[in-house]
Amino acid sequence: MSGPDSRDVFQKALDELVDDAVTLLEGRLTHGVGEPGALGRRTYDSELIESSTRVTFLMHAPGYKSDQRKVLLRGGAIVVTAPDFTVRRPLRASVDESSLASAYINGVLSAKLQKTF
Repeated sequence: MSGPDSRDVFQKALDELVDDAVTLLEGRLTHGVGEPGALGRRTYDSELIESSTRVTFLMHAPGYKSDQRKVLLRGGAIVVTAPDFTVRRPLRASVDESSLASAYINGVLSAKLQKTF
């Protein structure tokens, strides 16, 4: 790869790697379904569901208040943070970042995004 676009892609990948390393060193990194969390931390079941027009992320994370967690998009992934964990799930589809809408009801976090074509 060469040119300005390849440098942007490389820089984004490097930024993600550094962010994940810092999070791991802080002992807060966990993964999706069935994967062990770093440093023996607990894991959270999550699911990524795609339709023809939308991507929906669901995660079971009971015991938190709405204002204790944040949902954002970073480097082609959905990232959920709370006081004692961070979950990062790569997205397989291109999405409209401005369409991100999330809710936390009865211990289940849902986030919806519109796909772009």
